[in-house]
Amino acid sequence: MSSEEKMKPALLSLVGINPLSGKSVLVTRLCPPKGWTGRLCEVDVNSSRIVGLSQSGCVCVWELGEGGTSRTMEAPEDEDWQLVRWGEGDTLVIGHQNGDVSLRSYSVGRQAEARTDTKTLLL
Repeated sequence: MSSEEKMKPALLSLVGINPLSGKSVLVTRLCPPKGWTGRLCEVDVNSSRIVGLSQSGCVCVWELGEGGTSRTMEAPEDEDWQLVRWGEGDTLVIGHQNGDVSLRSYSVGRQAEARTDTKTLLL
């Protein structure tokens, strides 16, 4: 890790720990992508990918197997994203302030822009 990378603020640090010896090593630091504002408030893991949601509604997916590269998705102006989780396979489940749930397909190397399905939660 270069001295420049050490100076960047990290949203999340991934640490590997040997349970027998108690020794640990820093595996990677997930730094905020350009355009990220606010604190990290939601995180979920699927295989070698981590998805996070900022207070401002920005969703970011970090690809751990590709050197920690990141891809972001901004909430459309009329939507207020409050929750993000990995669904089955490569589906991102995004919860909205009004109770709607969006399912978005995500594939390695690119993100899908089109919403594939929307459902309303009934309480």
